[in-house]
Amino acid sequence: MQVTSRDFKRAASQKLADPRVQKALRNAKGKLVVARAKSILELDNFEAIREALRCIRCGACMNHCPVYQNIGGHAYGWVYPGPIGAILTPAYVGIENALDLPNAATLCNQCGVVCPVKIPLPDLMRKLREKQFERKLRPWTERIGLRLWSWAATRPAVYALITRIAARLGRFMGGKAGLLHKLPAAGSEWTGGRDLPAPKGRTFRDLRARQKNR
Repeated sequence: MQVTSRDFKRAASQKLADPRVQKALRNAKGKLVVARAKSILELDNFEAIREALRCIRCGACMNHCPVYQNIGGHAYGWVYPGPIGAILTPAYVGIENALDLPNAATLCNQCGVVCPVKIPLPDLMRKLREKQFERKLRPWTERIGLRLWSWAATRPAVYALITRIAARLGRFMGGKAGLLHKLPAAGSEWTGGRDLPAPKGRTFRDLRARQKNR
Protein backbone atom coordinates (compact mmCIF):
# COMPACT_ATOMS: atom_id res chain seq x y z
CA MET A 1 0.00 0.00 0.00
CA GLN A 2 1.44 3.39 -1.02
CA VAL A 3 1.15 6.02 1.70
CA THR A 4 1.47 9.64 0.55
CA SER A 5 2.13 12.81 2.54
CA ARG A 6 -1.50 13.84 1.98
CA ASP A 7 -2.72 10.53 3.41
CA PHE A 8 -0.44 10.96 6.38
CA LYS A 9 -1.71 14.45 7.21
CA ARG A 10 -5.33 13.41 6.68
CA ALA A 11 -4.84 10.51 9.09
CA ALA A 12 -3.25 12.85 11.62
CA SER A 13 -6.20 15.26 11.38
CA GLN A 14 -8.65 12.40 11.86
CA LYS A 15 -6.75 11.33 14.95
CA LEU A 16 -7.19 14.81 16.41
CA ALA A 17 -10.94 14.38 16.01
CA ASP A 18 -10.87 11.09 17.93
CA PRO A 19 -12.66 11.69 21.29
CA ARG A 20 -10.15 9.48 23.09
CA VAL A 21 -7.27 11.52 21.73
CA GLN A 22 -9.01 14.78 22.61
CA LYS A 23 -9.58 13.56 26.15
CA ALA A 24 -5.96 12.53 26.50
CA LEU A 25 -4.79 15.92 25.23
CA ARG A 26 -6.85 17.98 27.66
CA ASN A 27 -4.87 19.55 30.48
CA ALA A 28 -5.98 20.01 34.07
CA LYS A 29 -7.94 23.16 33.18
CA GLY A 30 -9.86 21.43 30.43
CA LYS A 31 -8.21 23.28 27.56
CA LEU A 32 -7.15 21.30 24.54
CA VAL A 33 -3.42 21.25 24.15
CA VAL A 34 -3.19 22.12 20.47
CA ALA A 35 0.57 22.42 20.46
CA ARG A 36 0.77 18.67 19.95
CA ALA A 37 -1.16 18.97 16.69
CA LYS A 38 1.93 20.45 15.11
CA SER A 39 4.02 17.38 15.93
CA ILE A 40 1.28 15.13 14.52
CA LEU A 41 1.04 17.04 11.24
CA GLU A 42 4.81 16.95 10.90
CA LEU A 43 4.87 13.18 10.87
CA ASP A 44 6.19 13.34 7.30
CA ASN A 45 9.55 14.04 8.91
CA PHE A 46 9.25 10.72 10.70
CA GLU A 47 9.80 8.43 7.75
CA ALA A 48 10.40 5.72 10.35
CA ILE A 49 6.74 5.41 11.30
CA ARG A 50 4.98 6.01 7.98
CA GLU A 51 4.12 2.31 7.67
CA ALA A 52 2.29 2.40 11.01
CA LEU A 53 -0.68 3.98 9.21
CA ARG A 54 -1.64 0.48 8.08
CA CYS A 55 -2.61 -0.39 11.66
CA ILE A 56 -6.22 -1.65 11.96
CA ARG A 57 -6.20 -1.58 15.81
CA CYS A 58 -6.70 -5.33 16.13
CA GLY A 59 -4.49 -5.67 19.21
CA ALA A 60 -2.62 -8.73 17.93
CA CYS A 61 0.77 -7.13 18.57
CA MET A 62 -0.16 -6.45 22.20
CA ASN A 63 -1.42 -9.97 22.81
CA HIS A 64 1.90 -11.45 21.67
CA CYS A 65 4.31 -8.88 23.11
CA PRO A 66 6.27 -10.28 26.11
CA VAL A 67 6.87 -6.75 27.42
CA TYR A 68 3.18 -5.79 27.29
CA GLN A 69 2.19 -9.07 28.92
CA ASN A 70 4.45 -8.34 31.88
CA ILE A 71 3.94 -4.61 32.45
CA GLY A 72 0.37 -4.06 31.20
CA GLY A 73 -1.10 -1.17 29.24
CA HIS A 74 -1.02 1.61 31.85
CA ALA A 75 2.78 1.60 31.91
CA TYR A 76 2.81 3.04 28.37
CA GLY A 77 1.35 6.25 29.74
CA TRP A 78 -0.94 7.26 26.87
CA VAL A 79 -3.79 6.21 24.59
CA TYR A 80 -2.08 3.44 22.63
CA PRO A 81 -0.19 0.70 24.51
CA GLY A 82 1.86 -2.21 23.24
CA PRO A 83 4.26 -2.23 20.28
CA ILE A 84 2.05 0.00 18.13
CA GLY A 85 1.80 2.45 21.02
CA ALA A 86 5.58 2.53 21.30
CA ILE A 87 5.57 3.91 17.75
CA LEU A 88 2.47 6.13 17.71
CA THR A 89 2.90 7.81 21.10
CA PRO A 90 6.30 9.40 20.31
CA ALA A 91 4.69 10.79 17.16
CA TYR A 92 1.79 12.35 19.05
CA VAL A 93 3.49 13.69 22.17
CA GLY A 94 6.97 14.22 20.72
CA ILE A 95 9.79 11.72 20.67
CA GLU A 96 11.57 13.66 23.42
CA ASN A 97 8.56 13.09 25.72
CA ALA A 98 8.39 9.33 25.18
CA LEU A 99 12.02 8.28 25.27
CA ASP A 100 11.48 4.92 26.91
CA LEU A 101 8.68 3.57 24.72
CA PRO A 102 10.73 2.62 21.61
CA ASN A 103 13.15 0.93 23.99
CA ALA A 104 10.44 -1.03 25.81
CA ALA A 105 10.82 -3.98 23.45
CA THR A 106 12.96 -7.06 23.05
CA LEU A 107 12.77 -6.81 19.22
CA CYS A 108 11.80 -10.49 19.19
CA ASN A 109 9.50 -9.76 16.20
CA GLN A 110 6.50 -11.57 17.65
CA CYS A 111 4.45 -8.45 16.96
CA GLY A 112 5.73 -8.23 13.40
CA VAL A 113 4.90 -11.87 12.72
CA VAL A 114 1.29 -11.71 13.96
CA CYS A 115 0.44 -8.30 12.48
CA PRO A 116 -2.27 -8.97 9.85
CA VAL A 117 -1.18 -5.98 7.73
CA LYS A 118 2.53 -6.79 8.11
CA ILE A 119 3.72 -3.59 9.78
CA PRO A 120 7.44 -4.08 10.53
CA LEU A 121 7.03 -2.96 14.14
CA PRO A 122 10.52 -3.92 15.41
CA ASP A 123 12.11 -2.07 12.49
CA LEU A 124 10.06 1.05 13.22
CA MET A 125 11.01 1.00 16.90
CA ARG A 126 14.65 0.58 15.91
CA LYS A 127 14.39 3.62 13.65
CA LEU A 128 12.90 5.67 16.47
CA ARG A 129 15.84 4.64 18.63
CA GLU A 130 18.12 5.90 15.88
CA LYS A 131 16.25 9.23 15.94
CA GLN A 132 16.87 9.48 19.66
CA PHE A 133 20.55 8.78 19.16
CA GLU A 134 20.89 11.30 16.33
CA ARG A 135 19.27 14.04 18.42
CA LYS A 136 21.21 13.02 21.55
CA LEU A 137 18.01 12.66 23.55
CA ARG A 138 19.15 9.76 25.71
CA PRO A 139 20.57 10.68 29.17
CA TRP A 140 24.31 11.37 29.17
CA THR A 141 24.83 8.72 31.85
CA GLU A 142 23.29 6.11 29.57
CA ARG A 143 25.41 7.19 26.62
CA ILE A 144 28.60 7.00 28.66
CA GLY A 145 27.57 3.64 30.09
CA LEU A 146 27.03 2.21 26.63
CA ARG A 147 30.38 3.56 25.45
CA LEU A 148 32.10 1.88 28.38
CA TRP A 149 30.26 -1.36 27.72
CA SER A 150 31.21 -1.18 24.04
CA TRP A 151 34.84 -0.62 24.95
CA ALA A 152 34.87 -3.64 27.29
CA ALA A 153 32.82 -5.89 24.98
CA THR A 154 35.31 -5.45 22.14
CA ARG A 155 38.16 -6.61 24.39
CA PRO A 156 37.48 -10.26 25.29
CA ALA A 157 40.06 -10.48 28.08
CA VAL A 158 38.75 -7.33 29.79
CA TYR A 159 35.14 -8.40 29.34
CA ALA A 160 35.84 -11.85 30.78
CA LEU A 161 37.53 -10.33 33.85
CA ILE A 162 34.73 -7.83 34.50
CA THR A 163 31.95 -10.41 34.15
CA ARG A 164 33.81 -12.87 36.37
CA ILE A 165 34.17 -10.26 39.11
CA ALA A 166 30.54 -9.13 38.71
CA ALA A 167 29.22 -12.71 38.91
CA ARG A 168 31.09 -13.46 42.12
CA LEU A 169 30.23 -10.11 43.68
CA GLY A 170 26.57 -10.56 42.75
CA ARG A 171 26.47 -13.99 44.33
CA PHE A 172 27.93 -12.58 47.56
CA MET A 173 25.43 -9.69 47.61
CA GLY A 174 22.53 -12.07 47.01
CA GLY A 175 23.16 -13.93 50.26
CA LYS A 176 21.27 -17.07 51.15
CA ALA A 177 18.10 -15.90 49.44
CA GLY A 178 19.93 -15.48 46.15
CA LEU A 179 18.22 -12.15 45.51
CA LEU A 180 19.54 -8.63 44.96
CA HIS A 181 17.29 -6.19 46.83
CA LYS A 182 19.09 -2.96 45.92
CA LEU A 183 21.35 -1.99 43.03
CA PRO A 184 23.06 1.33 42.28
CA ALA A 185 22.70 3.60 39.23
CA ALA A 186 20.49 2.18 36.44
CA GLY A 187 19.90 -1.00 38.44
CA SER A 188 17.91 0.98 41.01
CA GLU A 189 15.08 1.38 38.48
CA TRP A 190 14.58 -2.39 38.65
CA THR A 191 15.20 -3.07 42.33
CA GLY A 192 13.01 -0.12 43.32
CA GLY A 193 9.97 -2.29 42.64
CA ARG A 194 11.21 -5.88 42.57
CA ASP A 195 14.12 -8.13 43.48
CA LEU A 196 16.66 -9.32 40.96
CA PRO A 197 17.87 -12.94 41.03
CA ALA A 198 21.54 -12.96 41.94
CA PRO A 199 24.14 -14.59 39.68
CA LYS A 200 25.26 -18.10 40.59
CA GLY A 201 28.88 -17.04 40.87
CA ARG A 202 30.16 -18.45 37.59
CA THR A 203 30.02 -16.99 34.10
CA PHE A 204 29.11 -18.87 30.95
CA ARG A 205 32.79 -18.96 30.03
CA ASP A 206 33.65 -20.56 33.36
CA LEU A 207 30.98 -23.21 32.92
CA ARG A 208 32.03 -23.88 29.35
CA ALA A 209 35.69 -24.23 30.29
CA ARG A 210 34.76 -26.58 33.11
CA GLN A 211 32.67 -28.71 30.75
CA LYS A 212 35.55 -28.95 28.25
CA ASN A 213 37.94 -30.15 30.95
CA ARG A 214 35.75 -33.07 31.91
